Amino acid sequence: MSPASGVLHAPRPTAAGAPQPLPALLQPASGVPEVPGLEAHHYLPLLRAPGIRLLFQHALRCCRFRYCRMLEEGSFRGRKADFVFMFLFGGVLMTLLGFLGSMFFLGQALMAMLVYVWSRRSPHVRVNFFGLLNFQAPFLPWALMGFSLLLGNSVITDLLGIIVGHIYYFLEDVFPNQPGGKRLLLTPSFLKLLLDDPQEDPNYLPLPEEHPEA
Repeated sequence: MSPASGVLHAPRPTAAGAPQPLPALLQPASGVPEVPGLEAHHYLPLLRAPGIRLLFQHALRCCRFRYCRMLEEGSFRGRKADFVFMFLFGGVLMTLLGFLGSMFFLGQALMAMLVYVWSRRSPHVRVNFFGLLNFQAPFLPWALMGFSLLLGNSVITDLLGIIVGHIYYFLEDVFPNQPGGKRLLLTPSFLKLLLDDPQEDPNYLPLPEEHPEA
């Protein structure tokens, strides 16, 4: 047992009976920063080989982008101002929380927030996770976080995005539907004026010249 990490390395006896360490691919990876409360450095180093890790990181990023796009084209279709306001709300809140934890690179957290909001608004959608697993959409943020942990990444950034995404989802979709609740996140009118398409006035009466007689 290693005194520093507390990990038990199982010996493998040889023909002479002397213990021999496990193969290199099964040895705990070294030099990977430990996540507080989670011993992420005890996973197979095969997933953190430079080429393989780069491939999986790219696949993970593409997966997140896909569901962010589905959120924009789904519940935010025709609501550009609301979509931008969600970005602003999430960005400001993440920045404040990030300063408390000395976190300054929050792009991954923002994507985790968008994926979380999409997953909560699509509870009955079945997700195929890299062709290996099938589950309901609300489990997707946690599956992505677990896969990111296997790649040796810190899960604190993903947790920050999930927390901010849950706050937005609660204030936007849950609290307004509660008895006595109301919508607290109101998109500023100047954003709607700048980004949304102008709505036609139902009381507008066209001029006669706009409908010339045949």
